[in-house]
Amino acid sequence: MNGTGVWDVVVIGAGPAGSATAALLAEQGHRVLVLEKAAFPRFQIGESLLPVCLPVLERLKVQPNEDVFAYKRGAEFVCEEMGAARVFDFSKALPGTPPHAWQVDRSGFDALLCAAAVEAGAAVEHEQKVQRVLVEPEGVVVRTREGEHRARFVVDASGQNRLLA
Repeated sequence: MNGTGVWDVVVIGAGPAGSATAALLAEQGHRVLVLEKAAFPRFQIGESLLPVCLPVLERLKVQPNEDVFAYKRGAEFVCEEMGAARVFDFSKALPGTPPHAWQVDRSGFDALLCAAAVEAGAAVEHEQKVQRVLVEPEGVVVRTREGEHRARFVVDASGQNRLLA
């Protein structure tokens, strides 16, 4: 729905934080719109997830597949200056966390999380760069080139570019 809309929450950015936020809010019955400035799939550098993230993926019903996910037992941290390395085995990590994690292809991972948000009931609009956010007493107005959206709340999940920060 391009143009004008009224929402409970507008989420800026459809990356992992934005899509997960949108999915969890929509799952609770909130009317959620996600505005993403890029078209998917989009290039992003790969991501190394931690074991503590796996229950969130499970809750979002994101199923790991070999096109996007690579199994990861741990990590090795290297200090080039000192020539030292340390291996961290995920099976010996925090109690109650899975014994592994995933290395993910970000473009595929982002697409899966965005699909989970849509499946949960969120609306997603790609190629909708937010130009301005106005905070008013009764809520927020989020403006794009295509129009404006009114919401009770806005979540800035725009990543490194941090639109509102």
